[in-house]
Amino acid sequence: GEPLPTAVTGGLTGLGPALMAPLTAALTGSGLPVRLTSALGDPLDGARLLALDRATPHTALVVRVRRTAANPPLPAPATPPASV
Repeated sequence: GEPLPTAVTGGLTGLGPALMAPLTAALTGSGLPVRLTSALGDPLDGARLLALDRATPHTALVVRVRRTAANPPLPAPATPPASV
């Protein structure tokens, strides 16, 4: 079949070749039918798609967490030291 378009995303990709060179080599040498491509959007775009369409192709791989209790109280902010 056709190679699966695959994008590597996330903040760590900003490390450049230190991360991307070995990761790219591992993906292309894996024997899996992948074709590396640029991301079609940013992480918020992906989150929006998941939130709006539960029938995405990878739904079985997504873990959706729902809060079952009320939000816990927030801790009181620390008092800043008095200025001298």
